[in-house]
Amino acid sequence: MALAYAANAQWAEPNINTFVGGPSADLPMMANGPEGSTYISWLENAAGAYKVRMQRLDSLGVALWPANGHVISAEPQGSALFAHDFTADNAGNALFAFQDERSGASDLVVYKIGPDGEDLWDG
Repeated sequence: MALAYAANAQWAEPNINTFVGGPSADLPMMANGPEGSTYISWLENAAGAYKVRMQRLDSLGVALWPANGHVISAEPQGSALFAHDFTADNAGNALFAFQDERSGASDLVVYKIGPDGEDLWDG
């Protein structure tokens, strides 16, 4: 016997995609957030140096943070990134790890961002 049930698509508005990121967004990654939400991170290449940005979408695909996302790091990252990772912890916080050049060398930094967009660990 087969069971049927209704499934709802996740759209902020029917048939309209939710815009996330800017025209120079690179390397998007996603992670599960709290309460059915989704974190999306990307690297925004502006003026030859990358900024790390993030957005949180609720379970319906509605952006919860400012348009074009929350700037996680505007520290110098040079013109290329070679290693980065993105996930969420069991408490629903987003974790973004990457290399940057703020000290003049390639350093490993980790940012922890709360569901409200608060920087809990600032690199």
